[in-house]
Amino acid sequence: MLAKGEIDGIPMASFSPDRATHFGAYPMKNGQVDSTRKVFDGSYALYKLKHSPLSWDGKNSSEVNLPIAVNLGFSVAGFLKKHGLSILENSSAQANMEMLLAERVAGVAVFKSLGNDILKRDPRYKAIIMLNQPLTTKPYYMMLSHQLVQSQPKLAEDIWSGAAKIGPSKEYQKVVVKYLK
Repeated sequence: MLAKGEIDGIPMASFSPDRATHFGAYPMKNGQVDSTRKVFDGSYALYKLKHSPLSWDGKNSSEVNLPIAVNLGFSVAGFLKKHGLSILENSSAQANMEMLLAERVAGVAVFKSLGNDILKRDPRYKAIIMLNQPLTTKPYYMMLSHQLVQSQPKLAEDIWSGAAKIGPSKEYQKVVVKYLK
């Protein structure tokens, strides 16, 4: 929808040249993404069952026989593949946690804020823990449609600057968790 200009923006996206070419625009400065206008730094965490031997030391994981569940389209999928892990993509972080409880996956890779929010909701999730070492942390930006940026460049610049100011707020983080569900 963003690529077609059917929506004007999405509240958070990590930068990739492919996304910038095919889907939407990021705040840029001197041909590079402008890190001063990031919305926030987001961390992906790895969740596992308490009794599971799954581990992550910041570079490597223990050997696992089951895939790691990730949300469809989340950039952590490529990260896990580069580290030799098989993945199972699903459209819901909650469904991924359910698969973990059923031992259909070895773990769940999801934004730390979203994973922790899910674990608070149901006492059954007490069997799940988050590993302390994040999988990856990177900046996230408001991504706008190319159509909006072309037709209203001043508005786009104002949106990016405003998003960078409100991104660290607790209110924005609550919205992000709702958006990710």
